[in-house]
Amino acid sequence: METKELLDVYKTLFETWRFEVNSHWQRSSYFAAFETVAIAACWKLVVDKDYAWAGIILSIFGTVLTEIWRRNNDKTHFYAVYWLGRVAALEATLSTRSGESIDFASAILNRPRHHRIRHRHLVQAVPMIFFGAWIALLFFGLFRASVLHYLAMKLEDVRIGLEMASLIVSIASLLAGIAAVCIARSSLFQARQVAEREQKEWKQRKWFDLYFKADEAYDALDHFRVKYPSSSSPEWGSVQWEKDWNDLMRVMRTVNRMAVVFPKDAATDALIASTAVFSDPVEALSKDRLQKLLDAGEELRQKALVDPLVL
Repeated sequence: METKELLDVYKTLFETWRFEVNSHWQRSSYFAAFETVAIAACWKLVVDKDYAWAGIILSIFGTVLTEIWRRNNDKTHFYAVYWLGRVAALEATLSTRSGESIDFASAILNRPRHHRIRHRHLVQAVPMIFFGAWIALLFFGLFRASVLHYLAMKLEDVRIGLEMASLIVSIASLLAGIAAVCIARSSLFQARQVAEREQKEWKQRKWFDLYFKADEAYDALDHFRVKYPSSSSPEWGSVQWEKDWNDLMRVMRTVNRMAVVFPKDAATDALIASTAVFSDPVEALSKDRLQKLLDAGEELRQKALVDPLVL
């Protein structure tokens, strides 16, 4: 497979991996938001003796939903790691062909871990906390709906039990919120890495476009000088000469228009100066003008060099 085709495949694999990461965070956010509201509603039902059984049914439903969430996280993590591994394998092939080190994906897979808690365990901690909250609500609802509840109402300890149950639910909600913040921070870090990489690639591509146009202007000027080496040439001033002159000026104006919208820089200043308006057609024969255009193109080439980290 050609290198260009490998780059297209690499981009497709990278976009697939990024989609899996983004969709994982979105689904987790939806599950967490829904279950937070559902737990609050369930607590309201189980503390009301007239609707305790409705709270029990809702807690069972929440437990099943949380298990679905947990299994979904497992699958999403598997797909994300799989696609990141495919990207790393393709990076190794591209590194071998180009001789440059390309290790964006492998750096993520092999980054040193300073603690024992892995990201996948942290992600699964959130549904497990919600799972514990649902189980607590289920048993609490069963307790309130049972005969034991009515016997225990005679004891002062029941009041303490209710307060303790409320405290447990609050602590579970707090832990779920902390875990969600940790996941959001990790997702934000990965999204920032992707955004910085794409911004760097976009900047480099703009410099390459300007370099390509500057090189085209150099070729056009060099071709004109070879075809008309002197103003005393027989073809000088002919109809064909006028056509070639107009084509040359059109190329120069195109490069000049592109250069003036770039931020002020030594390379763009040199390009603007070398493609400025020709006051006399004889200027097209100047070796100095051709050399200035060549030097300006070299400065642009240095800025357009591809950074191996964006491949």
